Amino acid sequence: MAEREKIIEILKQTSDIWKEEERYGYIVSVDLEKIAADALIAAGIGDVKEAKFESDHYRRMWQGALVELKQAEHRAEVAERAFDNTMKVFHEILSAIFPDTKIDLDAWKKQNLANAEKELAEERKDG
Repeated sequence: MAEREKIIEILKQTSDIWKEEERYGYIVSVDLEKIAADALIAAGIGDVKEAKFESDHYRRMWQGALVELKQAEHRAEVAERAFDNTMKVFHEILSAIFPDTKIDLDAWKKQNLANAEKELAEERKDG
């Protein structure tokens, strides 16, 4: 029986107990949340404190991962900007040294990025 069905059955049994007492003329003040919680705990269905702890733990882990992702995105943007600036400076230097040579900056950038991807892939494979 799945957890959901177990919970439904326990709540139904608890509800049936109170209905039975009311039928015999007992007047009771019912705190359904407390009864349901006690019935579930007595039946061994979950520990609310443990579940909350796990939930909080995973939420904190998720938030930490989001912070790390934002930091990684920022570092990537900074690295890309630095790479673009470096490419421009090299282009200016090469154009000053070799004024008659045409350098396609976009093609050069694409080639450098492709080489970097290849080097990283090889390092990961070897490492």
